[in-house]
Amino acid sequence: MLSTITPYRCAECGSRKVIPCSNGKEVTLSLRNIIKRPSITEYKCPECGAQLPYSMNARDKAAVDSMVLVSGEDAGTVARFLKKYKNIEIDPALHLVHLYH
Repeated sequence: MLSTITPYRCAECGSRKVIPCSNGKEVTLSLRNIIKRPSITEYKCPECGAQLPYSMNARDKAAVDSMVLVSGEDAGTVARFLKKYKNIEIDPALHLVHLYH
């Protein structure tokens, strides 16, 4: 099963379920909101409890999203991200061969 890619990930645990907020209120993401870039002041993560003024950095997010969708990363890279971000939803079936070679 492929994961849904979201605009943000938790900078602490890597969860895609992070909730962007503006002045304490949840920002409902829609194509219109993403285009006009609402003023997001905080990212709340229901999985790890983090409340941060930033989401995962773009470089890590791109790497994690790629690993979630497609197999082929080397075992060291996958292991490093799994160690750093405990709530990324990497499908073991996609990476099983790469993790153990």
